[in-house]
Amino acid sequence: MKTVSERSARIIEVRQLLQHHRQAFTAMPLAQQVVEDYLEKTQRLQKQINKLVQPFSHTYVDRIQMRKDYMNHLQQLVGLGQLLASRNADMQQQTIFKSFHHRLMETSAYRALAIGSKTHQLLSPLCGQLEQLGSGQADLDRLAQLMQAYQQSISTAEKQAANRRALNSEIRALIKSCNALLRDELDKLIYHQRELQPLLYQSYEQIRKPKRRRRNLIKAQTQQNEPVRQEHLPPAKQTITSVTNAETSQSKEWQSTKPCTIAPTANQNQLAEHSADLMLQKQFAERKRHTELHLPQSSHKLKQSLHPSEWEALLRRLWLS
Repeated sequence: MKTVSERSARIIEVRQLLQHHRQAFTAMPLAQQVVEDYLEKTQRLQKQINKLVQPFSHTYVDRIQMRKDYMNHLQQLVGLGQLLASRNADMQQQTIFKSFHHRLMETSAYRALAIGSKTHQLLSPLCGQLEQLGSGQADLDRLAQLMQAYQQSISTAEKQAANRRALNSEIRALIKSCNALLRDELDKLIYHQRELQPLLYQSYEQIRKPKRRRRNLIKAQTQQNEPVRQEHLPPAKQTITSVTNAETSQSKEWQSTKPCTIAPTANQNQLAEHSADLMLQKQFAERKRHTELHLPQSSHKLKQSLHPSEWEALLRRLWLS
């Protein structure tokens, strides 16, 4: 999917071109109104796109840090609550704090806030016992502050995310409106002015209908020259005998590509034989790769039943036959 900058690049280029040739439409009120409408919409589009440049990740960074501080402090107080519940033989609170301890680090944001509120409520009457453990009212007050800060960070993040979604939606609508104005009105107007304003017309056409890049042409040609894949071949329902015959007929075609050796002199015998061996090995490797790439189902079974050396010997025998 194209990004906002890619979708709006040509729209902004047309805007810059029309700003440069704005005086060409002063004698034509209706044409000037079309141009001004386009400039107004594109100005608003560019203004909204500039808002996307503002970083959005820091909102989530603050929220993550707030959650980390809140959860660490809450975990300490939950542990103290579990200790006091055990010392006081309060089975109900012990069950509650034990449940909090297991769910704490895997819970959602709103459930974590609910656990914090319940923990503060249960430990407030036990403030005296908390002081004997090195804690006290200060830790409960800090829990309330961290809980409020974390809740505020969640609200801020959700609000900014909603604003971001609304901004993206507005930008998409503006891009769609600008493209419709280009297609339905400006294309016709600039084409009508091609004789009176040839430079404007040529520049406009270069933006609206850019020439295809050579890289795209080369890619298209490469795709056309790719070999036919196996899934496009007709299904082969052959016995092992028919497969062998087919491979034998293909090997005859490959034989026609064997190098024609020139009668060597006495000094060139060894070099010519070495070159011929290398050529045959290269052609056999290519033939083997081609054959295994287009093997039908029955030949796969034959290949699996043979040792790799026996399979290679079979292919070499078929090719040289």
